[in-house]
Amino acid sequence: MAAAEGIDESDGAWLWIVRQGVLGVFAHSPEGGTCAAEILEPGDMFGGCLCACRSSLGRAHCEVRALIPSDLVGVPDEAVRGCLAEHPGVTEAILAAQAGRLLRAVEMSASRSDSPKGRLLHFILRLDSLVGPVIPLKRRELAAALGLSTETIIRAMSPYVRRGLLNSRRGGVTVVDRQALRRAAAAL
Repeated sequence: MAAAEGIDESDGAWLWIVRQGVLGVFAHSPEGGTCAAEILEPGDMFGGCLCACRSSLGRAHCEVRALIPSDLVGVPDEAVRGCLAEHPGVTEAILAAQAGRLLRAVEMSASRSDSPKGRLLHFILRLDSLVGPVIPLKRRELAAALGLSTETIIRAMSPYVRRGLLNSRRGGVTVVDRQALRRAAAAL
């Protein structure tokens, strides 16, 4: 098992399975832009023969980073290929898991067309559902994940902090009123 720290998804030597925690897949464009391509949860797989990092940036270089402390299981790619050849049921299970991952990535990509407030609220609510109300990402990390500036994140977040729906501190963001935040996101 490994702790997730900046794994390159295009490394074809391994298939990684998220055992616990939450990871972000960040796409880096050749021009230097970065955005969150998707969020991985326990049971999700990435890397090796399942490298699926594609984005509106084209075939972008992707990096996988732990958003909270996370553990991974790494399986050598040749072992995965041998298992898939011998056990068709495993292939079907992996395809089903990848279909779910693709649907989540499409949802995340669709939210990029939203306003900065909408993108921020949807991202915070998604993380809240995975890690709970205390989200250990600083404003600059949220900005990098969403492909926005820190100033835009501060402006987008401030009405919800003033209304008591979010709390923003140096170490991260806390969801104070989840239901009201969901209503606010739906109204955008």
